[in-house]
Amino acid sequence: MNFKKIFLMLLLFLISIVLVYPQADNLDRSRIEEKYKWDLTDIYENWQEWEEDFNKMKDMMNEFVEMKGKLKKGRKNLLQALELKDKIGAISYKVYMYPMLQYDLNAKNQTASAKLQQANMLWSKYNTKTSWLEPEILNIKQKRINRWIKNEPELKKYEYFVDKLFHQQQHVLNEDQEELVSYFYPVTYSFGDIYNKLTVADREYPDITLSNGEKVKLTYGQYSKIRKNDNLTQADRKKAYRTINELYEKNINSFAELYANVCQSDWALSQAKNYKSSLQRELFGNKIPEDVYINLIETVKNHTGPLKKYIKLKKKYISKRKDLKEYRAWDTGLRLTDFDREYPYEKASDWVLKSVEPLGEKYQNKMKKLFNNRWIDVYESKNKETGAYNADVYGVHPYILMNYNDTLDSVFTIAHESGHAMHSLLSNENQPYITHNATIFVSEVASTFNEKMLLDFLLEKIKDPKERIALLRQEITNITGTFYFQTYLADFELQAHKRIEEGKPLTVQTLKDIEKKLTDQYYGDIVNGIEEYENITWAFIDHIYTKPFYVYQYATCFASSAKIYEDIVNGETKEKRAEAREKYLELLKSGGDDYPMKQLKDAGVDLTEKETIMAVINRLDYLVNKLEDELIKLYGE
Repeated sequence: MNFKKIFLMLLLFLISIVLVYPQADNLDRSRIEEKYKWDLTDIYENWQEWEEDFNKMKDMMNEFVEMKGKLKKGRKNLLQALELKDKIGAISYKVYMYPMLQYDLNAKNQTASAKLQQANMLWSKYNTKTSWLEPEILNIKQKRINRWIKNEPELKKYEYFVDKLFHQQQHVLNEDQEELVSYFYPVTYSFGDIYNKLTVADREYPDITLSNGEKVKLTYGQYSKIRKNDNLTQADRKKAYRTINELYEKNINSFAELYANVCQSDWALSQAKNYKSSLQRELFGNKIPEDVYINLIETVKNHTGPLKKYIKLKKKYISKRKDLKEYRAWDTGLRLTDFDREYPYEKASDWVLKSVEPLGEKYQNKMKKLFNNRWIDVYESKNKETGAYNADVYGVHPYILMNYNDTLDSVFTIAHESGHAMHSLLSNENQPYITHNATIFVSEVASTFNEKMLLDFLLEKIKDPKERIALLRQEITNITGTFYFQTYLADFELQAHKRIEEGKPLTVQTLKDIEKKLTDQYYGDIVNGIEEYENITWAFIDHIYTKPFYVYQYATCFASSAKIYEDIVNGETKEKRAEAREKYLELLKSGGDDYPMKQLKDAGVDLTEKETIMAVINRLDYLVNKLEDELIKLYGE
C-alpha cells in the first residue's frame, strides 16, 4: 500500500502558508480584546470612504482609456500613462483589500461580500480597459524608449518594466487579440472558484461519533486535531481518515474533469501566446530557466533517502505504543513523545522578536510594529477564515491573519507570516509602486528564513529532551512538507500538463497512475493506508487548481533561504557573515525591481547549481540523525 496521507496532511495542515486550525463554533469575536484584532480603519474609516475611492478608481480608468494612441508622441505621454496606471493600482489595493479582510473576519458579513464582488468586477473591467497599453508600448522601438528613460529621470523607475515587456514581446499579441484574450481570463480564473465551491461552500461536513461517545463535525481542522490526539483510539483515527477521504472520493470524477480543464485552459492560453508549453509560459516572463524546474524535481526525486529514513524512524518509535496493533497512515500525526505544552501568544511573539536579533536592531524595531499596532488578527472566532496569511495593503501596511491556538505550529506560523510582512514592509518603504511587489519566486525566502531563525533560537534556549524532539520534528516536517512535497506536486503538475500538450486524455485513472509512480519514488511502501483511497492526493490540493506551476516556488525559496541562512549564521568570518546579512536585507528591500534569478544571485544563491538543492537534502539528513540521537537518549534503541 502507498504512503500518501502523510504528505497530504503535511500540506493541508502543517505548511504555514495555509495552516488550518479547528474552526471554533463558540468563539464570540466580541469577547476578544481589541489589541488582538485588526484595526482596518488604517485603510478606510468607513464604507463611505471606500465608495469614494471605488468611484475615483472608475473615473481614473476612464481617464486612462483616453490616453490610448498617444504614447508614441513623446516621453511625457508615456510617463503620464504609466504613473496613472500606478495610481489606479495603488488605490485598487485598498479598494479590494478592505472588503476582503472584513469578509475573512466574518464570512457571513453580507456587506463585505457584496463589496468584494463589486471590487472583483471592477478589477475585471480594469484588466480590459488597460489591455491596450502593452501592445502600444511595443509598437514604439525599445531603443527609443531607452533614450526617453535616459532623458527623463522620472521614467527610470519603469526601466525594469519596459525591459521585461520587450523580453516578452514575442508573446504579446496585437491590441485586438489581447483584448479578445482578456475576455477569457474570468473563465480561466473560475476553475479555482469552482474548486472552492466544491470543497468549501457546497461541502457538508459529516458528523462522526468517537469511541468516548463524543460527536464531532469532521472539518479539516477537526481531522487534524484527531490525527494528533494521543488520547483517542486507533479506531477513531481510522474512522476520521476514512470519512475525510470519502468526501473527495465520492466526487473524484468531477475533480479529475476540473483539473483536466485547468490543464487544457493553460495549454490553450500558452498556444494563443506563442509558447511551446504551459511551463514555458509560467517561467518565461521572469527569465527563469526551465532547467531550474527540471533540476529541482530530478535532484529531489533522486535523493529521497533522508525522507524515507525519517518515515521509518517515526514508524519505529510510534509503533512502540501499546495501543497500536499496526502503524497505519492514520497514525502518522501522533507525537514521538508525550510532550505537551501550550505556548501563550505573548510568549511566542516575544520569542519571534528575539530570534531575529541577528538581522539587526532596525529590523527588530520594524517588526515590533507588527505586534504593537493591531496589524495581526490573532485568535480564531466564529465564521473567520481558517489558516494564516500575510496581506500587503500598499500605501498602508501589511495585515497578518492568524488563528493562534497555543501550539508549536502556531508559534512557527507567527515567524513565517511575520517574515512575509517584514518583506512587504521593507519593499514598500524602498520601492515605487511599479516594483514594490516581489515575485513568488522570491517571496517565500523571507518566511522560511524567519522559521529557521526561530528554530535555532529555541534549540539554543530549550534543554528539555522531549521539547527538543518536538522542535526537531517541527523543522523536519517543514522540510518534508515545504520542500519535498511541493517538489512532488511540481513533478505531478508537469507530467499532467505534458499529457494534455501531447493530446492525451487526463482521467481519474491516468491521474492516479501519475501519483502512484511518484509516491513509490518518494515514499516507498513504508506505511499502509486504505486501497480505495490511494493516489487521490491531487483532489485535495487547491493550489494546482487555482495557481498552476506555483508550488515549485515553495521548494526553490526554501533552498534559497537555506543558503542565505547558512551564509549569515555560519559564514567563514565575521566580515563575510555581515556581508551576507546586508545582501539579504537588500534582497528584502528590492521588492520586484529585477528578474528574480538575478535578485537571488546578488544575495548569494544560484539555483542552477545542484549543490543549492542538495544543501536542503543534506540538512534534512543532519536533522533526522540528530532526532534519532535524541530518541535513543530518551527511549533507547
